[in-house]
Amino acid sequence: MKTVKQVVCLANSRKLNGRCIAGKELVQGKATDWIRPVSTREHEEVSEYEQSIP
Repeated sequence: MKTVKQVVCLANSRKLNGRCIAGKELVQGKATDWIRPVSTREHEEVSEYEQSIP
């Protein structure tokens, strides 16, 4: 199941075949909890496409 959240990206590094990203989730315009999106791939890297899904 896909979940869409608005995130202020504070870390974005290369990881094997994708990226490792992390940041603060925005809820009603305010930064809240840290969030680190992961994929179901072996090393949990996120593709560039997955980073930009509207």
